[in-house]
Amino acid sequence: MRVLAMGLASVLLLGTTPSSGSQDHADIRHKLLELGAGPPGSGFRSIGEALCDAVNNDRRTTHVRCVTIGTAGSTYNLESVVSGRVLIGLSQEDVIQQVRQDPKKPGAHALRVIAVTHESPITVVAGPQSGISDLRQLAGKRVNMGRRGSDQFSITQTLLTALDLTVEQLGEVSDLAPSDLEASLCGNQVDVLVEAVAHPSPLFQRLLACGGRFIDIPTDVAARMRADNRWLVPMRIDANSYDGLPVSVESLGMRNLLVTRSSTDDETVFRLAHTLRRHHAALLSEQPMLATMPKPASIQPDSLPAPLHHGAARAYGLQASPRGTP
Repeated sequence: MRVLAMGLASVLLLGTTPSSGSQDHADIRHKLLELGAGPPGSGFRSIGEALCDAVNNDRRTTHVRCVTIGTAGSTYNLESVVSGRVLIGLSQEDVIQQVRQDPKKPGAHALRVIAVTHESPITVVAGPQSGISDLRQLAGKRVNMGRRGSDQFSITQTLLTALDLTVEQLGEVSDLAPSDLEASLCGNQVDVLVEAVAHPSPLFQRLLACGGRFIDIPTDVAARMRADNRWLVPMRIDANSYDGLPVSVESLGMRNLLVTRSSTDDETVFRLAHTLRRHHAALLSEQPMLATMPKPASIQPDSLPAPLHHGAARAYGLQASPRGTP
């Protein structure tokens, strides 16, 4: 992270003296960047901590401090950004689309994208003693779905619907925290885990090491899942991305994005986004979970679930939506 931190310092030092009457060059000294991440052991938490560590390594020079907020995940992060509890947050594309389409969340129109961070394939892992080799064998099995109302629960429910199964047809449903997944699957307390995560992940390497195995999402099941969820796109877990994984695993999943509000200072967002652009290669090499992070300049604003923030657009050399765009 040293190279990334040094680069971030140089970017944040640019333009720290405010220009008279210019909001774009506002003084951001002593700026506190609160980043909504995720629970301990989650991919969001690891990515959020890596970003904040880079900022904090140079805080004496830049006067900018970053705090990673431990949260329940994507939905909580998005609601916190909308309400103003945190400045920036990591969230899944499907959650952003759902919130922006909800008429009961009027503040959602102000959501803006800073960056596309990574892809999260829906990952089904069967335990070593589960006897499961095909997704259609899920009936009667013990499945960790996550907490009701969480992203994980919603994704698992989408999977069950495509399999023509109900929660009641499962043997047992649990809502384990990420920190409990390894002991539960390897200890034969659950048969199946369903997660949408970035790969490769140290947790999933340990799950495979204890005898767990990835299960493909069959083509026909994936088609049914996509029929009502256009944000899902075909993805795969590449062969050899883990020890003991000789072939690719077919799946589908969603993008993850770093978001903020339209009212967040353009210069603050510009400096953060400019750092992501300049040190894209370093981010990918130093944080494996960001291996699918696209080059910022290749982002297509029209494909995003919310408009690109003007500060990010300026950093990437892209055209943002007009101010005031819902």
